Amino acid sequence: MGRPSDRILSARDPLDRRAAVLVVAFMIFYYKASGIIADIALILNVVITLAALAIFRATLTLPGIAGLVLSVGMAVDANILIHERIKEELRWGRRSGPPSIRGITGLLRHL
Repeated sequence: MGRPSDRILSARDPLDRRAAVLVVAFMIFYYKASGIIADIALILNVVITLAALAIFRATLTLPGIAGLVLSVGMAVDANILIHERIKEELRWGRRSGPPSIRGITGLLRHL
């Protein structure tokens, strides 16, 4: 019959992995190079968070997993808002500095 943890691991739904791959693929396809940078930042966010949990030997409970998923979702949302704001700045043709700086500063009041 096996250990209970084996049954839990074997019962994982691959839908989570497919959803993550779809989000990463969409960001790379739609935002090109900046999407790759945003995806790397998201992956590093998760890795650093899990590393900190491992260093402090913290238990990852269901609310902890929900918090981790929520933080990734909020980071994706912020990345999308920033990229769209930069696109608007470029479309409007404003020349008072780099569009990335204007996009981020213009967006901070909305976040």
